[in-house]
Amino acid sequence: RCKEGQLTGLDLSNLVLRELPSSTLNFKNITEMFVYKNKLSTFPTEIYRLCNLRTIGAAENNITDLPAEMAQLRKLEVLDLRHNKLTDIPAVIYRITSLRKLFLNFNKLTSIAPEVGCLSELRSLTLNDN
Repeated sequence: RCKEGQLTGLDLSNLVLRELPSSTLNFKNITEMFVYKNKLSTFPTEIYRLCNLRTIGAAENNITDLPAEMAQLRKLEVLDLRHNKLTDIPAVIYRITSLRKLFLNFNKLTSIAPEVGCLSELRSLTLNDN
C-alpha cells in the first residue's frame, strides 16, 4: 500500500471512466495524472484541489468543456486534450498561465481566441487535424 503523501503520479487510463473518481481528489501531491482512453466529458470542479499537478494527459476521451476551477492549477505545464470533442478552446485554458505545452489536435476546433496571447509561458501549441 502506498501512503497518500508519497504518490506523485496517477494513471487511470483505459478504465472506461465517465467521471473522475472522487477519491482521486485526495492525492494532493500528485504532479502527473493520466486519464487517457476513457469516456470523460469534463473534470470535476474540485480539480483545483490537485494543486501540484504539472501534467494532465486526457487524450481520447469525450471532453467538451473544462471547469473554470482549473485556472487554480497554478503549476500546470502540460495539458494533453488530443482526440476529444472540443468545438471551442475552453475559456479557462487562457487563464492557466503556467501552461508550456498544449495539445489540442484531433478535436473539432474552428478558431482560436486572441486570449491565447495571455499564455506567456506557452512554448508548444498543437492544433493539427481539427
